[in-house]
Amino acid sequence: MAAGAADGAGAGELVGIETGDDLGRLIPGELASLGVPAMRAVFAARYAEQRLFVYEQRGEAEAGQGAIICWVDCSGSMGARLQNCLVSPVSAWKMSLRWISPPGSR
Repeated sequence: MAAGAADGAGAGELVGIETGDDLGRLIPGELASLGVPAMRAVFAARYAEQRLFVYEQRGEAEAGQGAIICWVDCSGSMGARLQNCLVSPVSAWKMSLRWISPPGSR
């Protein structure tokens, strides 16, 4: 069935939940399971089988640039201090925003 005005869904509108392997559309509960070490193997198996619960999207959404992901190693082996672990993600976020939207383009 073609998505669009006939089914009441707008462009890129979330209309339900389905199974799949699109990590960008994971529901929060699936993402939270990665925080439980015992569930990581289950998550990996469901990902391989394309059986993760993801948001179902109808219509065509404009392609964006994707999510901004920032990993900061705050372990003692990296010599990180607590204040650096709190400041680094904010600095990375600010730098990414400058790259995405330079001051002269606003």
